[in-house]
Amino acid sequence: MAITSAALTAKAKFSIHSYFDTWNRVLLDGFFGGLMVCFSSFVTIYILRPIFFFLFSRNEILEVDFSDLGLPHT
Repeated sequence: MAITSAALTAKAKFSIHSYFDTWNRVLLDGFFGGLMVCFSSFVTIYILRPIFFFLFSRNEILEVDFSDLGLPHT
């Protein structure tokens, strides 16, 4: 897949300089993109998931009282 991507890029005469001024910007964009993925994963796993678990796993929300429906007990 990487070889095919490189071949198609070369065939299309793609130039990285049409998107970035220097190779330093390419490296910085990759670095900060990786930081963004790590940060969003951290927030999702360690901050949002415990909040949602706390909110949606409380017993008050899950308890349903069917005693007033007049159904026979099994």
